Amino acid sequence: VLFRSEGGTPAPGEPGAAPASPTGSLGAIARIKGVEFVVSSEAADPKKLEHWGAENPEKAAVWCQKTLQGFRALGEKLKVGPPRQVILLGNRNSAAMVTNASATKDLCVGFHRSLTTDEIREAMKEATVSWAS
Repeated sequence: VLFRSEGGTPAPGEPGAAPASPTGSLGAIARIKGVEFVVSSEAADPKKLEHWGAENPEKAAVWCQKTLQGFRALGEKLKVGPPRQVILLGNRNSAAMVTNASATKDLCVGFHRSLTTDEIREAMKEATVSWAS
């Protein structure tokens, strides 16, 4: 499971409870409106990661890496270059992914389904700035 299911809010410490308040760049990203999880991983090795709020961060990191690799390959094939950002919209949740400028780290941010594409795009601008610092 990559995304948390919807439903009641469990008590702290119970399965599915909100994670502790994050710190550092992930903390700043986690406080952005609508963010449900954050996973930052090494592009070459998604097992080297930092995360907040993800139920299965390792699976999310691998999924992010494979998705970004697929879009990079498509960009090469079409001769348009790599994607700057990938936004995926779903009925239950949405996610956005980026790779840093040196292509060494990937960032995957999960969003609540109520956010529009424009809101996700704006949130990712803020997330990318926090993540890069």
